[in-house]
Amino acid sequence: MSFAALVFVLLWSTGFIAGKGALPYAEPFVLIAIRMAIAAVVVACLIPVFRQRMPRTASEYAHICVSGLLMHVCFQGGIFYAIHNGLPAGLTALVIGLQPVLTAVISVATGRESLSARQWLGMALGLAGTVAVLSNGLNLIAGVQSVERQVMPAVIGLLGLTLGTLYQKRYSAQAAILPSALIQYLTCFAVTGTAALMTEKLTVQWSMGFIASLAWLAVVLSVGAVALLFLLIRGQSATLVASYFYLVPVFTMLFGFLLFHEVRGAASIAGGSLSILGIFLVTRGKRAAPAANPAPGLPLTSLSDAG
Repeated sequence: MSFAALVFVLLWSTGFIAGKGALPYAEPFVLIAIRMAIAAVVVACLIPVFRQRMPRTASEYAHICVSGLLMHVCFQGGIFYAIHNGLPAGLTALVIGLQPVLTAVISVATGRESLSARQWLGMALGLAGTVAVLSNGLNLIAGVQSVERQVMPAVIGLLGLTLGTLYQKRYSAQAAILPSALIQYLTCFAVTGTAALMTEKLTVQWSMGFIASLAWLAVVLSVGAVALLFLLIRGQSATLVASYFYLVPVFTMLFGFLLFHEVRGAASIAGGSLSILGIFLVTRGKRAAPAANPAPGLPLTSLSDAG
């Protein structure tokens, strides 16, 4: 596991904490729209510093916009609405934790990658570890009152993150990172801003807690973690990058202990160990390689790293 991947996982692991801290003060689409606007301003200031060029063709812009809508509007909107509607954070994280397996299945089914038996074992152990870390005994589904309002938005978030990173890998992996982020954030600001105007009350409580959470989401995650995600998308397979997400609950548990003195049971500790072992098997086993004869007409290839 590379240093960049480790930093990405550390940053990404803070997302649920920051999102949960911001949602009491703003509705989901309003929160995402403000986040996208701030991130776009920061990225726009960085582009001339790093001298990165904007895309030159309409097709480049179109592909970047599609991946951005999937990764930001569908993913963020899905998980924020799930939490906003009362889905327990642990179950929300578990749904998103299915992303590595879903990525592997899509990649193999479309003929873009092949996995060794050792890597499939690693995927299974990682998933088992995620369940154990997040399970909180047998009370994981406690608090679920509406599949339509709580679970389905989380599933939409799962599909958005998975398909968005696959699409990014297929069509925009080599695009300049900062210009790509700027295009995505402006597009997503327009979409989520419109959705907020149509469906929400547009009320925001500007407390210090909200400002701190928003700053973390908009700058550290939307700029730092997403830049690392784009970077990892370029050079690694979809399955390998997706497998890093198994470590997110482990680090979230660690942050909970360090920041809030949350003590987890033996099942969570054992689950963290399983996830680490699963990552080891996926990354140290035979690399997930492209299949010899990719299925014609199916555009999905490998993937990335995130936040």
